[in-house]
Amino acid sequence: MMNVNIAVIHAGATVQAEAAVAGPGGKVLYPDLGRVYGSLGESVVTQWGYANVIWLQVNDSSPKTVLSQLCKLLAARPLQGLVYEEERPPRTAWGPLAPTLEFVSAQTGLPIVAVGGGAGLGRMPQESGSIFLQFSSSTALQLEVIFEVLEEYDWTAFSVVSTRHHGYQDFLSVVEGLTDGSFIGWEKKSVVILNVTDDPGGARTRRLLKENEAQVRLLYCSQEEAELVFRAAWAAGQAGASHMWFAVGPALSGLGMESLPRALFAVRPQGWRDEPRRRIARGVSVLTHGAVAMRNEYGSTGAPNFVTTCMTDANQTQRLRSRMR
Repeated sequence: MMNVNIAVIHAGATVQAEAAVAGPGGKVLYPDLGRVYGSLGESVVTQWGYANVIWLQVNDSSPKTVLSQLCKLLAARPLQGLVYEEERPPRTAWGPLAPTLEFVSAQTGLPIVAVGGGAGLGRMPQESGSIFLQFSSSTALQLEVIFEVLEEYDWTAFSVVSTRHHGYQDFLSVVEGLTDGSFIGWEKKSVVILNVTDDPGGARTRRLLKENEAQVRLLYCSQEEAELVFRAAWAAGQAGASHMWFAVGPALSGLGMESLPRALFAVRPQGWRDEPRRRIARGVSVLTHGAVAMRNEYGSTGAPNFVTTCMTDANQTQRLRSRMR
């Protein structure tokens, strides 16, 4: 049986913890996959067949390192997919890695499965030709669920609280699209844009929150910013049981910090409690299943090369007969 090559990018707080408990040789037991090794190309067993798991190192200062590794890997060997695990979006100047990986997928045809809350795009894929699958729920999907809850309990008056965290414009656009022209009669009290980085004492944030009269607030920001927003909300008397906060976006899907508002709601995908290595195992299994199905369709020697390299001018999305509608 031919092996499938799957690259894995795992960025987050548990990377060092996993390495610490791995033991000699870097061996880590991944659920349902047998043994996974730290060296390149070690085979693991999924229910669909064998897979070579190839780990790519993440540089916190720039995405250039991981992209360079990925492009070299695509040029050196056939790659059937990439699993991207990020427990939450990194606090970096260059922003989340997911949009960049989506662009790489659009250019090369490489299927990417994002399995962590921070690995998701926070929106529907937009790059033409990209194959970017998300186990996490997008911002649009979260808002659809939230507005169904608001409608059910007749909480039609609300306000929007946001920072300029990556994706906030998409968040505002989705809220606008769900409320404008709706027969429900939504009443958007205000849109509050916070700048917590230039407000170290939180005085301006407290003032803006206190001026906001709506009891229901939709919050979009990073997890680090959420800590400052909630701290200011408590100081302004806006975090008690009389004020309801709805956390929106992939960055807030796994809130576990202290000093959370008393009434806080978040939409979380199935399996959000799973540890990162179990989510990675699920992503590897999904991509292996797809690669095996392709080989069953075309055979091990006659299969077309749908994944190109980073040097290709442009990727052309190809439809498999009776598989894509």
